[in-house]
Amino acid sequence: MKKALLLSALAFGFAANAQTVQNIPGNIRIDGDYTTTTVAEANIPQPDADGNVDPIKDRKKADDDGIWQSDNMQVGDKMTFKLNATPDESCYILRFQTGTKNTGSQIYFELVDSKGDLQWSETCDVYNNGQWNSKWYDAELYIADPLEGGQYTLTLTFLSDPDINGNKNTVNCREFSFEAREEIENYSLYAVCDNEDAGKIVISPFQNSYLAGTEVVLTAQANSGYKFNHWENQYGDIIEENPYTLIMTETTDMYAYFDEILMHSKVPGYVDFYTRTSGQGDPETKAVRLDGEWVNDEEPVMYLANYRHNNYEVFEIEVTKAGAYTISAPYSTKQEAGKVAFTIYDKDEYEADPTTATAEWSGVLNAENTTNWQKFVSFNFNDVNLTEGRKMLHLLFTEDVAMKYTVNLLHIGFGLGDDWGDNETEGIEGINADNAAPVKAYNLQGIEVEPTAKGLLILSNGTKVYNK
Repeated sequence: MKKALLLSALAFGFAANAQTVQNIPGNIRIDGDYTTTTVAEANIPQPDADGNVDPIKDRKKADDDGIWQSDNMQVGDKMTFKLNATPDESCYILRFQTGTKNTGSQIYFELVDSKGDLQWSETCDVYNNGQWNSKWYDAELYIADPLEGGQYTLTLTFLSDPDINGNKNTVNCREFSFEAREEIENYSLYAVCDNEDAGKIVISPFQNSYLAGTEVVLTAQANSGYKFNHWENQYGDIIEENPYTLIMTETTDMYAYFDEILMHSKVPGYVDFYTRTSGQGDPETKAVRLDGEWVNDEEPVMYLANYRHNNYEVFEIEVTKAGAYTISAPYSTKQEAGKVAFTIYDKDEYEADPTTATAEWSGVLNAENTTNWQKFVSFNFNDVNLTEGRKMLHLLFTEDVAMKYTVNLLHIGFGLGDDWGDNETEGIEGINADNAAPVKAYNLQGIEVEPTAKGLLILSNGTKVYNK
């Protein structure tokens, strides 16, 4: 009985604040009596053996920038606002900011009129932006059916996927505002990979629905062992652009298709970045410069990026000819002490025990600050003696000063004399002469390009070329 009374008292004491009615359209405040926070009974700390109860964490606070926010919201917690809609028969855009380090967090919005009748509700899937406080994500919801003027209660219920996060903090939010509109036209977007193991889709901005005319950028990111092939919409239209900018003019379905690839690269030649095995870092696809010149005619290219201090990467290579190689590894960095340690091991030894495997060769790229992450400069290792056979190329990224981001790599090429694995345009023309059908060329995103395009290309007959 004492335990039950204690829990009831805690729940009542935390929720029983008077609320101030706030007018919409306009900004909605969280501080003071402008909102009420209700803690779900299941989340109230249980007494220990001595009957002591840990204090409930504050559910709202001012952030470092002085803006009030919800805080420590757990599954089932609620926030309520008393609102007064001043225009009559108005639609609304509800804008707010969220911060969470969890995937699968949600907020259920419910708007009830003064009679207790539900007028609008929506479950908002919250974007994992990797921060609780210092980095905020702008979100929007739409009340497309006009509301009559008068008083309403807006309730936010905080939810989370228990299989992913369990019963713990869900999402912080702040900066609520209502914008009145005579009408709202909005559409949903459904984007999915045809094979969940092949990759993922990054949507920017990430929202439940979008105002008509909104530009949404879809980026298909392939997992190790796969490369992006194309998009397909609900009408069966094929789109090869990646990233792809979609203008919302209707509810849209988008499917990303990937191709499985061999998990090793032959040298002489260039390492296929899609064969990376460790999954550390986060490769980017952007337009870049090499030694002051645009690569691939200013079209985006994929490069290794976002490696933090002590991250590593591993590639399997097959050395088809023994000899003294040149390794080309153009880099970029905005740090002062970025390094990449290159080590090549015999595959069998490495897979038996990487801690005892003997290095066939090793070298260190000491990167100088190029002032921009997309500004690459050439770098070569010379006289790298390799025997024939399968090898493991291990990269260790370090930055002993900043202790965070390190170095980007544009490509990793192995050249034996003038042999870079059919790296010149003449190689494409020679192949065409031996085939009845012309050979097509594709960039690393699977998009068809001209055979003369600069950068690493994959031909329709499987050959890789690098056009300087």
